[in-house]
Amino acid sequence: MCKCCSTPQKQYWVFGCGVFLLLVALCVGLLWPVLALNIIHSRLGLAEGSAQMDNWIETPLPMYMEITMFNWTNTEDVRNLDVKPNLVECGPYVFLESHKRSNITWNENGTVTYNQIRTWHFMPELSNGTLDDEITTLNVISATVAYMVRHGDALTKLGANVLLNIRGGSLFVTQKVGGFLYDGYEDPLLNFLKESNSSAFYIPFDKFGWFVNRNNSWSYDGVFNINTGQNDLGKMGMLNTWNYKHETDFYSGGCSAINGTTGELWPPNLNPDRDLTLFVSDICRSVSLAPTTEKVERYGVNGAKWIGDYRVFDNGENYKPNECFCTGPEDICPDLRPGVFNVSDCRFGAPAFISYPHFYLGDSSFASAVSGLNPSEEKHAFSISLEPSTGIPVEVKARMQVNILMQTIPGLAIYENLPEIMVPMFWFSQNVALDEKLAEQARLAVNLPSYGVYAAYGIAGLGAILLIVGIILSLTNSWNRRERFQNESDNELER
Repeated sequence: MCKCCSTPQKQYWVFGCGVFLLLVALCVGLLWPVLALNIIHSRLGLAEGSAQMDNWIETPLPMYMEITMFNWTNTEDVRNLDVKPNLVECGPYVFLESHKRSNITWNENGTVTYNQIRTWHFMPELSNGTLDDEITTLNVISATVAYMVRHGDALTKLGANVLLNIRGGSLFVTQKVGGFLYDGYEDPLLNFLKESNSSAFYIPFDKFGWFVNRNNSWSYDGVFNINTGQNDLGKMGMLNTWNYKHETDFYSGGCSAINGTTGELWPPNLNPDRDLTLFVSDICRSVSLAPTTEKVERYGVNGAKWIGDYRVFDNGENYKPNECFCTGPEDICPDLRPGVFNVSDCRFGAPAFISYPHFYLGDSSFASAVSGLNPSEEKHAFSISLEPSTGIPVEVKARMQVNILMQTIPGLAIYENLPEIMVPMFWFSQNVALDEKLAEQARLAVNLPSYGVYAAYGIAGLGAILLIVGIILSLTNSWNRRERFQNESDNELER
């Protein structure tokens, strides 16, 4: 301490610095959480030129689509009611999936309109099998024609029966996995329908494949309009319209509402005790996941976990709000047992039904009607884990199964004397996991408010130490002794 300062001046300096540091600590402790929140929100908010924009335009996390096909091995016994269809899983066939936003328009009302391009690249080194593996299963084109005329009059069915018999209609088809998925394959019945340009059977593709015409397509998934969060960060990523509509045309009542996010961009400060809702364009509806007490940790980032429960594919029997998903006449609703969901109107009239893989959480009659299924929560549950304060995905396992309804349709020869079975065609798991680079950013965002608090504690500690030292020196009258000691030392040095 300066030897020219008097004792009162030294006291002023010590106590003044101590009080000043305590005031600084108080200000930091009070203002930093708000400042940190503003910093986080400025980085999380979606806007043209924002830090979040690049991550949104092209999803930075590696995403994999694992597709497991079902091979029907005893098709010759299809009309033997004493023999169950024997289904053998083939795969999984793994694809690296990427999402990119295109045709982006930033709107003045705090929304952004865009299309999305999804691409898939086969990963043979991660797959159990090749795209040349052959699969035998139901013929979807023939099944679609039959399903469309199932309630038709005798003349309509007669025409459909002739069409199926002379134009290549068949109950089963054997094709390579690549043909069933992205490449597509030629079908004689489909070729005839396209050439005849029949308005009775609208099938908007030239080849059949579950994902044909989707790879690198900017238009297939439709037009999305989401909130950017600029007006309300709590609504960031929330879907406003799909194909310029607030409701879909496929369901009635509240079931037609378009809500939730698209599943990739989530608002911060999520409540881990409330449902999580996302819109799934592939099935033309929103899905709500239930909160769990389970936590998922990756690279030091903890995520709250939501899981698809029985409500998602219930028919209204156990969860009444789902009654409006029934697409049949009111007097026959519910027309399905719990656990499967009718997407035929959404998928061009095909008798397609969605469930969890292996009919997990579905009515037991679905799985017991065939051999080869073993429902399991671990393998077949649909789950999303997010870091609640930032909305950053930690782990995603989006799992669904596509089924085709096989049933007797009087008047159609190849569909007579058949058991009514919901036949699994394939199931997929869309997997996303937080990587180390994004985990570092997530940890910074999560811990940023705490850093200011720790700094406030440190500054307050220094201020408190100065005050304590000053009090001790004052009580022991050490200010003068220190001054005398300094003078004696100076004299010794002069001698």
